[in-house]
Amino acid sequence: MEIKKDDDEVDGFDRGLDPEKIMGATYSKGGELMLLMKWKGVEKPDLVLAKIANVRCPQIVINYYEETLTWYIPINEDNFENYLEHRWVFIDSTD
Repeated sequence: MEIKKDDDEVDGFDRGLDPEKIMGATYSKGGELMLLMKWKGVEKPDLVLAKIANVRCPQIVINYYEETLTWYIPINEDNFENYLEHRWVFIDSTD
């Protein structure tokens, strides 16, 4: 699948398309975060500026990050007690 975006090419938002989901993320040559957007009813995705997608389809952006981010908490002697103090503890109140 070839993804190419020329400076004069318009994205799906400009064409009035509805976003379906974000397929990936990358940085432009200028260092701006770009999202690879899949559009409803369109086979070919295209790159859109993340700052535009954040405004135009915030829930789709949130869903993408929730699905792709992995949280890692390193455990060592220095932060183990702090980790234990801040974790969620569920207590069975039926006793």
